[in-house]
Amino acid sequence: MNSTLILFKEIGRQLLIVGLVLGSLPMAIRILWKLRLLPLGCYFVATKLFWPRWAAAHRTVCILIFIACVLFFVLCWTIRYIRQKREEQIMAELIHHYTKDLKPGESRTLEFL
Repeated sequence: MNSTLILFKEIGRQLLIVGLVLGSLPMAIRILWKLRLLPLGCYFVATKLFWPRWAAAHRTVCILIFIACVLFFVLCWTIRYIRQKREEQIMAELIHHYTKDLKPGESRTLEFL
């Protein structure tokens, strides 16, 4: 009787852990994708958890996949940074063009913003 109770407690604990992991998985995937780290996360899960023997046998392929994942991350963040700087530059030029004919002390509302 006592061993059955211990077994049910252990099974319950394991089911709780699995439920928590599966419940938090969608949020973790969303966060990884927003940070553009999902391919890198998939790489680590695949090579460390699912297919470690394959990864050990195919070192060169794994290194190339890892480099591709890192380049994807760097490229996405670089493009995002360049777009943000370009938008800031366009807005600064637009505000300068809109306010260049104002006299000192004169103001104009920027209704288009």
